[in-house]
Amino acid sequence: VPSIVAGVAALASDLPRRTVGDAATNETIKALTEGPRVSSQYAAAVAAFIGGLAGALGPEVGARFGVEVVRCLNAARGIGGAGVADGNDASTDGPDDSSNVRAASNAAAVFSRLFISGLFPSATLWGFLEDATVRLSELDVTLMLGVLRVAGAKLRSEDPVGMKRFIEVLQGRVAEEAAGGGETLNPGGINPKGVNPKETLVNNPTQPLMTKRARLMLTMVIDLKNNKRGGNAVEVSGSENRNQNEDVFGFPNELGRFIRGDPGIGDATVALRQLTYEKLSPKHEHARKGQWWLPDAAGTEAWFASREASKSADVNAARDAKSLNLSNKTGEGAELLNKAKAMRMNTESRQAVFCIIMGAEDFTDALDGLLRLPLRDAQHREIPRVLVECVLSEKSYNPYYETLASKLCERAAKKHRMTLQLCVWDQIRVVAPAPSGDADGGTELSVSGGDKPSVRRVSHLARFIVGLLISGALSPVALKVVDFGNGGAANDAATATARLFRRLLLQALLSVHPKKVDKSELVFQTIAEKGLGVGGEIGALRVGLERALGDEKNVTEGLSRETEDVGKPNSFASVRDAARRARRILMGELA
Repeated sequence: VPSIVAGVAALASDLPRRTVGDAATNETIKALTEGPRVSSQYAAAVAAFIGGLAGALGPEVGARFGVEVVRCLNAARGIGGAGVADGNDASTDGPDDSSNVRAASNAAAVFSRLFISGLFPSATLWGFLEDATVRLSELDVTLMLGVLRVAGAKLRSEDPVGMKRFIEVLQGRVAEEAAGGGETLNPGGINPKGVNPKETLVNNPTQPLMTKRARLMLTMVIDLKNNKRGGNAVEVSGSENRNQNEDVFGFPNELGRFIRGDPGIGDATVALRQLTYEKLSPKHEHARKGQWWLPDAAGTEAWFASREASKSADVNAARDAKSLNLSNKTGEGAELLNKAKAMRMNTESRQAVFCIIMGAEDFTDALDGLLRLPLRDAQHREIPRVLVECVLSEKSYNPYYETLASKLCERAAKKHRMTLQLCVWDQIRVVAPAPSGDADGGTELSVSGGDKPSVRRVSHLARFIVGLLISGALSPVALKVVDFGNGGAANDAATATARLFRRLLLQALLSVHPKKVDKSELVFQTIAEKGLGVGGEIGALRVGLERALGDEKNVTEGLSRETEDVGKPNSFASVRDAARRARRILMGELA
């Protein structure tokens, strides 16, 4: 499996990652739906293969494979894309009954082992079990039995709360069957009164009999609930002696060592830790945009809002340009190259960087492309320069560039962190030149649209700098080139653009998301620790910030005082309170 994963992943050097991942997914799903019934070893190998690809190409491969597995299960169960069908459908009564059962069983076997291998969280399987419980057709019972045999012990040990929720759903469904006089399930199996199905079957044979599969499934659920199955998944399936080549949950040891030893698979597991069955189901297909598999805290909602506001045809026209050949002057490649030339990026290295940034599907795709560019040492400096110019040229602020810059500094800090800081300094000197010159700096790209920077560029620069400070890509000491006004003629002579930049920078730093307030305060704490009682640039920075924050009228200028905005991070009251707290931190009154 590792060699197969390496061979497939190597194709991503010539093709887009999504193309490679989707091709592997389609071939695997085809084998599961059209091939014979899979063995446990084959299902484990498929799970390890998908996990390896997710580690090599990104967690998107695992998430998109999960979508296709759920779609395969729903197709076999006779569920349309809109959601769950009502009651008992005819999915197991048609002429294709055997093929439906085989395809669904194969998909369920692989789905279960994706959880056993650690790639998928328990919420994916619990969601499927609850969905199957709502319908509870004969095929659903068969699939539930197969999933519980494979993953029941690990599901109970990892997520007992999910087990309790599943039992409650099953109790309610069995009670409905009993009230409706159904003959498929025995109402004494699992009910809100907790009657044991074994005792009911023996002591009250006049009740309607369950099918053999339903009886076995309900018995297994009760044994799992009471922890009578131990931790051995093979024992659940009826084998007395577990294979020594498998772990306690029946997963092959060699494949388990491969998954645990690959750091990329570990990263993919973390990225998918909040994946749920609902996110994989067809009824949520409209919400699968961007990095939909990431936790909600990833901030994708703000990214989408900004992207919708921008309506930028340049970004939308360059979705799949990772495999772009710069020598090809047609189609999307030509549009990107023409745009790069319009922005005065006339060198080949700058054009290549621009095309990768603007043509990537997401920041991970752009990051991989930038790190693989065959640039010489001096040419690596073009990446931050082009990145900064791109973020300032957007019609509305796009956090994509902020995230890309932060990840770039994480992956290649020695190459890009200092260059990024110098590029930011260059742009600060353009919008807010300090009274005293500074010799540090680098070669900046020209300002688009004239010599005087627009309000849009000033606003984007302020938000970009704050994003870099919050993520740690930019040191708080880098603000030393900003003249926050130390009083006197220098402050009075500041241009309107410089004053606007200082105000927007402080407002952005004081109105961050509540989850990032600690990181915002850390910026002020760092400046206070390094500048309190010290002269020079750092001391001047602390003093200037302290005085600027004391001018609450200037800091809160233009902010909303409306009643409905009270409590919002960017409201007048919130920014005023944050400014007071930050000033106390700079003065050493708060730690």
